[in-house]
Amino acid sequence: METIDCPHTVEVRLFHDAERRRFQVILVNQTTNPLVRVANNGVVRYVTPQKGLRIAVNTDLAVKQVRSVVGTDVQCHADDGQVILDIPVLDLYDSILVECV
Repeated sequence: METIDCPHTVEVRLFHDAERRRFQVILVNQTTNPLVRVANNGVVRYVTPQKGLRIAVNTDLAVKQVRSVVGTDVQCHADDGQVILDIPVLDLYDSILVECV
């Protein structure tokens, strides 16, 4: 079970590997601006970065290491049977690997 504090346009998937004592959180930002016309009669849609995302995963395991695929500085702390991940900014996507002891 997880608690997700981010806009509904951010897709979040959680995968747990009990044997290796780790879990992975995959985030995809689908937040876009309105369509913008460009000179060649085409349209462009831009992804709008999201800031201050928080994901809490229920587990009693102690965290050994947290890594982001794109290099985001993810802050992690334990609180009342949960591991809480604070993600400062999500551009297009990220995959966060949490290794437990």
